[in-house]
Amino acid sequence: METKKSRKQQKQEKKGQRQSGVGAAPGPKVADVRTEDQTIQAALDNMLQVIKGSFEDLKRDNLEPLQKAVE
Repeated sequence: METKKSRKQQKQEKKGQRQSGVGAAPGPKVADVRTEDQTIQAALDNMLQVIKGSFEDLKRDNLEPLQKAVE
Protein backbone atom coordinates (compact mmCIF):
# COMPACT_ATOMS: atom_id res chain seq x y z
CA MET A 1 0.00 0.00 0.00
CA GLU A 2 2.84 2.37 0.83
CA THR A 3 4.38 1.82 -2.61
CA LYS A 4 1.19 2.77 -4.42
CA LYS A 5 0.84 5.92 -2.36
CA SER A 6 4.35 7.06 -3.14
CA ARG A 7 3.88 6.27 -6.83
CA LYS A 8 0.70 8.32 -6.83
CA GLN A 9 2.51 11.19 -5.14
CA GLN A 10 5.36 10.98 -7.66
CA LYS A 11 2.88 11.03 -10.52
CA GLN A 12 1.12 14.08 -9.10
CA GLU A 13 4.44 15.86 -8.58
CA LYS A 14 5.53 15.14 -12.14
CA LYS A 15 2.18 16.37 -13.43
CA GLY A 16 2.53 19.56 -11.39
CA GLN A 17 6.02 20.16 -12.73
CA ARG A 18 4.86 19.75 -16.31
CA GLN A 19 1.98 22.14 -15.78
CA SER A 20 4.07 24.75 -14.00
CA GLY A 21 6.84 24.58 -16.57
CA VAL A 22 9.54 23.86 -14.00
CA GLY A 23 12.78 23.11 -15.78
CA ALA A 24 11.48 24.21 -19.16
CA ALA A 25 13.25 27.01 -20.95
CA PRO A 26 10.73 29.60 -22.08
CA GLY A 27 10.75 29.95 -25.84
CA PRO A 28 10.41 33.20 -27.72
CA LYS A 29 6.96 34.42 -28.63
CA VAL A 30 6.05 34.60 -32.31
CA ALA A 31 6.12 38.40 -32.16
CA ASP A 32 9.66 38.26 -30.73
CA VAL A 33 11.06 36.14 -33.55
CA ARG A 34 12.32 38.69 -36.04
CA THR A 35 15.32 38.83 -38.31
CA GLU A 36 16.93 41.61 -40.28
CA ASP A 37 17.06 39.50 -43.44
CA GLN A 38 13.82 40.26 -45.29
CA THR A 39 13.96 37.03 -47.31
CA ILE A 40 14.19 34.90 -44.18
CA GLN A 41 11.51 36.96 -42.45
CA ALA A 42 9.15 36.55 -45.43
CA ALA A 43 9.76 32.78 -45.39
CA LEU A 44 9.07 32.63 -41.64
CA ASP A 45 5.87 34.65 -42.03
CA ASN A 46 4.78 32.40 -44.90
CA MET A 47 5.47 29.25 -42.87
CA LEU A 48 3.48 30.68 -39.97
CA GLN A 49 0.50 31.35 -42.23
CA VAL A 50 0.68 27.80 -43.64
CA ILE A 51 0.77 26.33 -40.14
CA LYS A 52 -2.16 28.48 -39.02
CA GLY A 53 -4.14 27.47 -42.12
CA SER A 54 -3.42 23.78 -41.53
CA PHE A 55 -4.47 24.11 -37.91
CA GLU A 56 -7.75 25.78 -38.91
CA ASP A 57 -8.40 23.03 -41.47
CA LEU A 58 -7.78 20.31 -38.88
CA LYS A 59 -9.97 22.06 -36.35
CA ARG A 60 -12.80 22.42 -38.88
CA ASP A 61 -12.46 18.81 -40.11
CA ASN A 62 -12.60 17.46 -36.58
CA LEU A 63 -15.43 19.76 -35.52
CA GLU A 64 -17.87 18.91 -38.33
CA PRO A 65 -18.43 15.24 -37.31
CA LEU A 66 -18.96 16.31 -33.71
CA GLN A 67 -21.53 18.90 -34.72
CA LYS A 68 -23.35 16.33 -36.88
CA ALA A 69 -23.39 13.88 -33.97
CA VAL A 70 -24.97 16.49 -31.70
CA GLU A 71 -27.68 17.33 -34.23
